[in-house]
Amino acid sequence: MALLLCLVALAVVGGGVALAATLSAQPEPAPASPVATMPSELSAHFAALADSVEGNGVADVGAASSEIKERLDRGTEGIGAQYGLNTGLAREVTYQSHHVWLVPGSAGLCLHDYETGTGVCGPIKDAIAGTVITDVGGDEHGIAGGGTVYGIAANGNSQVVVHDANGSTEDVPVENNVYIITHTGAVSVEVTDGAGQVQTVAVPGS
Repeated sequence: MALLLCLVALAVVGGGVALAATLSAQPEPAPASPVATMPSELSAHFAALADSVEGNGVADVGAASSEIKERLDRGTEGIGAQYGLNTGLAREVTYQSHHVWLVPGSAGLCLHDYETGTGVCGPIKDAIAGTVITDVGGDEHGIAGGGTVYGIAANGNSQVVVHDANGSTEDVPVENNVYIITHTGAVSVEVTDGAGQVQTVAVPGS
């Protein structure tokens, strides 16, 4: 089945896929079977998805509003079905003043910020590798490089190193397996993958 004209879809970005609008019909990927329990591969590499979730800026979906639950459920349909997501296993995580959702699946992991309308998904192996990343905007006000950047980082990352188009670097903290770069100009991010190796990940579109 093809996506209908002008529907909101997922566009390929780096190692993941980011929410975007499409003006042309594209085939949907084959759906994956929804996961029933938290995949051990995810819980082993992402503390925010481990069994104990209360406190420390992480909460399960039980206390979420009906509106949030509806939005989460919509994300499992259409092109999102390729990841086999289970919103009953979703976790709300706090990153500074942001509240975002990590949604695990049998074949992938998604991040959603419903306050800004931002989202990105990718296969489990890409999430563990640190390549699930999306840029919101980019080339803002004539500044080369990304705008606001969202990324998922495995355990072992207390911070990521951001490289900007002007040659400068900045340390950005990781909280609850999430980082958000709020300054403009980022072109790449140094992130430690699940194997403990430092990888340089390009900011999409930079």
